[in-house]
Amino acid sequence: MLKRLPSNIFPWFFWGVVILLHLLFFFLQKNQQNYWLVDSHEYVKEAFNLLDYGVLYCGDLDGTIRYDFFTKRPPMYPLVLAVVTQLLGSETTVVGLQMILSLLNVFLMLRILAILGLTYRYSLSLLFLLLYPAQFMYAQWIMTEILFQSCLLVMVGAIIFWQERKSQVWIWIYLGALLLGLFTKPVLYLFIFPSAVVLFLFGWKKWRISLICAIMIPFLAVGMYMYWNAERTGYFHFSSIQNLSLLQYTTFHTIRASQGGEAAETTITFIQETAAQKESFEAEQLYIQERAVHEIGKVPLTYLGLHLKGMLNFFLDPGRFDLYNFMGWENQEEGGWQATFSEEGYAGLWKRFSRLPAGRIGLLVAILLGNLLKLIGLGLFLFNGSVPRVYKWILVGMILYISGLTGISGASRFAVPVFPILLICASLGWSTLIDRWKYRKLPLT
Repeated sequence: MLKRLPSNIFPWFFWGVVILLHLLFFFLQKNQQNYWLVDSHEYVKEAFNLLDYGVLYCGDLDGTIRYDFFTKRPPMYPLVLAVVTQLLGSETTVVGLQMILSLLNVFLMLRILAILGLTYRYSLSLLFLLLYPAQFMYAQWIMTEILFQSCLLVMVGAIIFWQERKSQVWIWIYLGALLLGLFTKPVLYLFIFPSAVVLFLFGWKKWRISLICAIMIPFLAVGMYMYWNAERTGYFHFSSIQNLSLLQYTTFHTIRASQGGEAAETTITFIQETAAQKESFEAEQLYIQERAVHEIGKVPLTYLGLHLKGMLNFFLDPGRFDLYNFMGWENQEEGGWQATFSEEGYAGLWKRFSRLPAGRIGLLVAILLGNLLKLIGLGLFLFNGSVPRVYKWILVGMILYISGLTGISGASRFAVPVFPILLICASLGWSTLIDRWKYRKLPLT
């Protein structure tokens, strides 16, 4: 008869498996030397322009200057790359540091789970990590995801530690993570508004002076950065990636879904060519916004349907694109799966999926199952009576904020930054059922 392992064994087993997985992916990447995705080149270009010319610009300064390249990529990750490259200098060093950061994120996630009282944090966390290779893959790419993941997780952890330990030092840790995050990924800069509400509700009675500073500093930082961008480009904005995404993804796929691929190509090309003729960068960007909103407004229900499906994809996408890139598997099919989805929906995706080799289908199904379990656990989390309601809304709110702003583009890559937060919610959600099954007395609420 098998004996139960001592409780102090499992943490060592957990960390042994997690460290070995990180090292496995690290050496796979070192062997393949495939450190780059499409976006990676722009981050690296901006880092070298910063080192060589002192300019934040993600294109070639010797070519035609494009104003959108001044603000397309926020400065934090290129700055990190510039410092690491100058001091230590190689892709291997960068991904090695990101691997350590990923392990620290796992450690912080476990600390948050412990504070929230989860007994099964090692077993449930290991299960979800094993079914989520994107965590290990993105630690090995020159991309912002792991750094941004750290920012979001520290923000959530700081709020929880602040309430549990009653020390205002956590306000400043939260503020630092917020500032680092919004200059790492543009998607976070609008979070300064819900952030102000959360800080106000949590501590106005006790830490008024500190809270006023903590609330105002992000607004000042964003405003000053947008003003600086206006000085450089003539247009008061945070990042040009927003209009790029609005036109080339949201508008394109909305038109594709309602009128077909040819109409989408024609419309987007016309908007781009007309915008390029405007007298200034500001006029160009405002025209793109106006036309994109106009085209989406013609078919609001189509757009809404695609947006909601994109949010669902955000949670469920098994990351075929990521796996193919990391493993170096040759893609025998033409056209992207996003295009198939916007034209044919889930039926089209299933047709393409069923034509993959059997081994890859098995791997993707396992990852999809893990993602489905996390999504169900997220729903169950709302019924976990042991977690204070305010923590539920903070954790779920952060996840929904990122998935909502990702919208139509929802895919595995965009879920990586919130994976530890989603794992926290899913683990606490499933623990409700585990406790109920184990003790047969605990209610759901």
